[in-house]
Amino acid sequence: MALEESAASCPPGSDPDRRMTRLRWWALWYLNELGDSAAQAIAVGERLLADQEQALGTDQPDTLTSRSNLANAYQDAGRGDDTRKLKPGPSDP
Repeated sequence: MALEESAASCPPGSDPDRRMTRLRWWALWYLNELGDSAAQAIAVGERLLADQEQALGTDQPDTLTSRSNLANAYQDAGRGDDTRKLKPGPSDP
């Protein structure tokens, strides 16, 4: 959660911002690997994914990996229905 607070103070697009985004990316991955805090992984993942989609685009490899990691966290939390919201499809506006 300290990463989230620190990331908020970094100017968008700056080197510290990119580094913090990468650290948050790793934090999400490790939270999933540990498997003991799906709620925390979801909190980190939702904010990270939103930031990456805005800064990098929806089809950038790191953004796609974050989307996948967030989907894993949803599954671990028993929120499988939320995974469908992560995958844009033909029926999405």
